[in-house]
Amino acid sequence: MAMKVVGVIYHPKIPAAKALSERLSEALAGMKANAWLCSSWDEESMNTQCQGTDLALSVGGDGTILRVARMVAAWGIPIVGVNMGHLGFMTEFSAGEVLEKLPAVLAGEGWVDQRAMVQVDLTSEP
Repeated sequence: MAMKVVGVIYHPKIPAAKALSERLSEALAGMKANAWLCSSWDEESMNTQCQGTDLALSVGGDGTILRVARMVAAWGIPIVGVNMGHLGFMTEFSAGEVLEKLPAVLAGEGWVDQRAMVQVDLTSEP
């Protein structure tokens, strides 16, 4: 499945993540994809833009992916993580390789791993 609408969601406290996200947004336009850009901390904006989105690019680290996953799960949007830090267990690409690999992702090459989510409600009794 080709990806036509891509959300580029970045960690707002990492200046390099915002800069890379802006470059990705511009590159996506050149790849004939519509992109929207959003801070991972702006849940209201992210929520209003998710409908109709084919792919979310999470630019930051594992924490950013978890925040993005919580917001896009209702729409079943696949997430590709771009690591801006050191470890990035959950990320797929490093900042240096994402622009090179992005066309293949947009073309639908690769696979989607399904993950389970757990919701917990805590209540305390007086």
